[in-house]
Amino acid sequence: MRSEPRTLLAKLCDRDKLTYRRFDKKFNETGVRLFGNSPNNPTCGETQFRRWTGGKLTGLPGPETCRVLEAMWPEYTAAKLFAAPSADDPQVPAFDLEERVQMTAREAHDGADATAAASISDNTIDELRDQVVSLARRYHGLPAASAYEAADTLRRDIERHRDRTQVPFQQQTLMILNGQTTALLAVAAFDLGYFPSARTLARTTAVYGESTRFAPLQAYADGTLAYIAYHSGEPNEALSKARRALTYGGLGDVAQRRLNAIAARAYAHLGDVTSARRTIRLAQDGGQDARDELHDGVGGEFGFSEERLAMSN
Repeated sequence: MRSEPRTLLAKLCDRDKLTYRRFDKKFNETGVRLFGNSPNNPTCGETQFRRWTGGKLTGLPGPETCRVLEAMWPEYTAAKLFAAPSADDPQVPAFDLEERVQMTAREAHDGADATAAASISDNTIDELRDQVVSLARRYHGLPAASAYEAADTLRRDIERHRDRTQVPFQQQTLMILNGQTTALLAVAAFDLGYFPSARTLARTTAVYGESTRFAPLQAYADGTLAYIAYHSGEPNEALSKARRALTYGGLGDVAQRRLNAIAARAYAHLGDVTSARRTIRLAQDGGQDARDELHDGVGGEFGFSEERLAMSN
């Protein structure tokens, strides 16, 4: 099946088997040869390439771009490259759509290979997850400063691995782990008495939870923001955060116990004894045996034991 391309440039690219990626490489190399390795050299994005080869350009591009194209095909001027091809030009074979499809398929396959290469081992992710779980469960036995340093080191390690993968599922998993380490940083900053920084870190945790649609992380972040507000003398804000977090779906009994305990404190501070007592009863309720992956699956600092509940009331 044959179809005539709209510009001579398109025909030449087909003749020379220049997909966009190969064209871009040759275009950049020619630019360096003409103008040196300068950040001001002309470039060509894929959308622009499609416009050039599809005959959608009105007028000629800039003079430097024209010089590069004319250097790539010295036998043609830029004006002729962007014009419709001559039907009787013996130098350029007829456009073969089947060959174009084959070239596109090869390029797509090459792109998939490149994406597959830009990934990390699942074992690496498992190791990072284990480290997050270990830190969360060891948190109460560590000085706050040591816990902060450990969490920050782990956060940087996770960030480094996030930069190495383009696999969506791995990116998602690492973002959740990043959110969990940031949550631990928020708690450590609070324990160190740095309330403004703790608030910022808790909000960052909430962003990770929202971005990954991981409701337990969002709820934990809002709960942390609630008790930061409570200890900052802002009981109304504390109550608002705790009540909002309780509306998230997918929370286990432990998550709800923690949030109700925080809300009960805020109610009591506001002098609403009836609501405080009702919310304490909700916190003490055995629940529905519901679990979630953070408060129960990871636990530790993310958990909220009966002992912690007793200390909160």
